[in-house]
Amino acid sequence: MKDEIILQEYNEHFISGYHLTTQERNYLKEYAYIHTNKPWEQRFFVDELREGLRVRTTSYVGIIELERLRIIIQPKFDPTFAQVIDMMLYAQGNAKWWEQQTVGSAGHNNLFILLVTRFIEETELLLRKGLKKDYIEEDDNLRHVRGRISIKENALKNYNLPTKIYCSYDELVNNIKENQVILRVLELLTVTVLTEKLKRQVHKLRTQFEILTNTYQGNKWPHIIYNRLNDSYKMSHVFGKMLFENLFLQNYMKRQKNYFALLVNMNEIFEQFVGELLKQYLQKGTFKVMAGKRITDAMLLDGERYRDIIPDLVVQDYTRNVVTVLDTKYKGYDLKRVSTEDVFQLSFYAQYYQNGENYAATIVYPVFKGTVSESRRIIETNKRAKNSGLIYLQSIHIMQTLEWIREMDKKSLHSLALRLIGY
Repeated sequence: MKDEIILQEYNEHFISGYHLTTQERNYLKEYAYIHTNKPWEQRFFVDELREGLRVRTTSYVGIIELERLRIIIQPKFDPTFAQVIDMMLYAQGNAKWWEQQTVGSAGHNNLFILLVTRFIEETELLLRKGLKKDYIEEDDNLRHVRGRISIKENALKNYNLPTKIYCSYDELVNNIKENQVILRVLELLTVTVLTEKLKRQVHKLRTQFEILTNTYQGNKWPHIIYNRLNDSYKMSHVFGKMLFENLFLQNYMKRQKNYFALLVNMNEIFEQFVGELLKQYLQKGTFKVMAGKRITDAMLLDGERYRDIIPDLVVQDYTRNVVTVLDTKYKGYDLKRVSTEDVFQLSFYAQYYQNGENYAATIVYPVFKGTVSESRRIIETNKRAKNSGLIYLQSIHIMQTLEWIREMDKKSLHSLALRLIGY
C-alpha cells in the first residue's frame, strides 16, 4: 500500500523517512525538467536530505507516482480537480461541455483518475452510438472481380494463373484515424497505475477496438476536422488528447509501471481560459482578441531583429481605436505584491502598442483561497515621467465564472470581459 501525500501548488512539504531509489531519482529528474537548457524552470523541485525528501511545487498540478509514494498536487481553488477539467474543456472551445457530460467521478482528488474515467465514459458512450466507418482503397488478389482490375499488377502476379485476378476496390472499414487514436490512448493506459475497475474497463475497450482498427503510430495528436458525421467523437478525443500528450513522452513507463506522473500547467490553462472568455463575450466586429502573437520588431540591434516578445493577450477595440494588453498570471496577487519583473514586462508590452504619452495594461489573476471575491486595483508607474502608466490588477473568480458559463449568463460574462480589458 502506497503512502499518499496531498500538496497544493506553490507550496513546500517535507516527507520524512522517504529515500529515492536510483530509478526513482532518474525518473523524477527526467520528468521535472520542462526544458533541458533551462534547469531553473521545472514542474516541481525535489531535494534529497538526510532525513527524507523536500518537495517544492510550482504551477503544475496532478499526480506523481513513485514506488512507495503517491504525491497529489491540488490547485488551491479546486481540491477535487472538477473545476480544472471544466476550465480545460472551456479553454479548448468546448463551450457547452456540460451538455455532453456523462455520469462522472466529480469530487475525486486525483486528476489522472478523473481524466481516465471521463475518457472511458465518453468512449463507452461512443461505442453505444456506433463507431464511424469510412471507405479505404484495398488491393488484393481475388478469385472474383471486385472494383476495378489492376491490369499491370494482374499481369505481373497472375501470369499463367487464370484462377486469380488482381483488383483495387473500396472497403468500408472502422480502421480510420478517429478510431486509431482511441486505441493508441487505451494502449498507453494499460501500463499506468489504475484502480482494478478502471483496468478492467480499459482492457475491455482495448480488446473491442483491436478487433476493429489498427493503432495510431504518430508521435503527435493528429488534426481532425469534426462535422456531423464524426461529431460524436469530440468529447472522447478531448480527454484522449489530454492523456495522449501527457503519456506519450513517458517512455520510461514501458519499462517500469511503478513510476508515473501526469501534471498540467495551471499557468497555461488559466491563460487559455481567459483568452476564450474574451473571444466569446467581447462583441465580434467591435473587438478582436489575439493570443500569443509574436512581435519581432520590439527589440532591434543596429536595425536588425534582436529579441521577440509574446504578449499573452492583445485586444483591439475598433470603435475607440484602442489596444489593450493583458498578461495572465496564475498567482495570488491579492495576498502578495506583484513582482517587479511582471510590472516591467507588461509596461514594455503596453508601450509597444500604445503610442501616446501614457500607457495602460492589465494583469489578470485568479481569486485564491483567503480572498472573498473579484477585485480591481491600480499600480501607477513612472508617475513623475512624461510617459507614465497604469497597471490594472484585475482578479477573476474562476468558480463563479464557470457557474455563469453553465447558466449561460451572457450579461454577467460580457460585463466581466469588459472589466478584464479595463472598461
